[in-house]
This record gives sequence, structure tokens and C-alpha cells, in this order.
Amino acid sequence: MNLGQITDNVLRRLTESQTTGATVTWVRADVQASINDGYLDFCEQTSMIEREAEISSVAGLPYMDMRTAFAYPFLGLRRMYSRAASQTLRPTSIKLLDSRDNRLEMGGASALRFFTRGLYVLGLYPVPSTGQQFRVSITSLPDQMCDETDEPELPEEFHEALEPFACSDLKALESEADLAVAYWQEYMAFVARGQKYSGDQIKTSRSFTMGEPQPEFSVTVHE
Repeated sequence: MNLGQITDNVLRRLTESQTTGATVTWVRADVQASINDGYLDFCEQTSMIEREAEISSVAGLPYMDMRTAFAYPFLGLRRMYSRAASQTLRPTSIKLLDSRDNRLEMGGASALRFFTRGLYVLGLYPVPSTGQQFRVSITSLPDQMCDETDEPELPEEFHEALEPFACSDLKALESEADLAVAYWQEYMAFVARGQKYSGDQIKTSRSFTMGEPQPEFSVTVHE
């Protein structure tokens, strides 16, 4: 469905649930604002939008700021592929690295693992001794739908999820609490399905090396 069709469906549902004597009439701009709010919320809760970008590391620097590295509004890091090593980097944590290598920020060869510190700092291990290129996959927020023909960047089965969110939002503004809650519960059922859908995609088609088990992680501790 496109934005125009979703808007029509929301207006129909609002009319059907209108209480006797109610005088609130919503215009398309109001409805579409709520639809876009739902679009952002659904994508944030399900991590369904994926973007890819090319980034470069600086020789000898273990960290980079993801706010400047990625062009899209991002929610988190999914995968990194090293062009120098011709392999996918494996995720780790600063806590694990720090417990096993007391020189983790010293220079190495090619980065083999990545981790995050806080919300926006991306770390590489070992620290690349030369500048390297990476293809990165991130979870992102979508662009707002503006034209009636714009379609959500979601699998078609989840387009309908935006309808109960908008209905709940607008019914809450009408002080129709019971209807707002009912629509919200309908929306959250879509969210639960969406979270399962995204998780299944990562487990099946997003394995690091198809058909191979992930190796045990070990590093050398420098005395």
C-alpha cells in the first residue's frame, strides 16, 4: 500500500468507530502525520530498515564517530565487511577485549573484530596499521513519506501496522481512551510479529559465513 491508500483506510476506520455526537473531523495532513509517526516507531521497535555504507578507517586510530561515518539516521550497527581482509568482521565487546588483551588499542594488522562504546563510537580490533575500507550494514530509521504514492520501506504484510497506530494516536487526541487502547493493542501485535520477522531474517540469511560454525575467540595477552 502507498501513503494515500493507508490514509484512506485510517479515515474509514475513524469514521466507523466515531461515537454518537462526536464532532472531530480529521484532515489528510493530520492523519498522514500520525502515519509517519507510526512508521518511525515501528521501524525503531522492529529494526526492519537496513542501509549499507562504505567507510574508511584511519591508520593507528582504534575509534571512529558513527555520526559522521553514516549518511542515514541510524539505530545500530549490524555487520562489517573488511575489503583488506576479504572477510566479515566478528562482533565483540570492549569488556571482553579488555579482559583478554591489555594492549587492545595498540596497532595491529587488519581489523578482525568490531565493537561499540556508548551510542556513537565504533571500535576496531586489532587497530588497523593502515587505512582500510569497510562495507557496513546498519539499522536505520526510514525517510518520511510525503507524496500520496510513497510506500513504506517495509514488507507489504506490515504496511497495515501503520493504520492502528494512527487510529490510536488520533483517538487519544479525541479523548477516546478505550478506542485508543484497543487500536494500540492491535498495533503492538504487529510489532511483535515484526520483531520475530526481523529476528528470523538475521538468524537464517545473515550468518557471517554460510554453513560454517563461528570460531572460538582468543587473543594474546601481552605482558
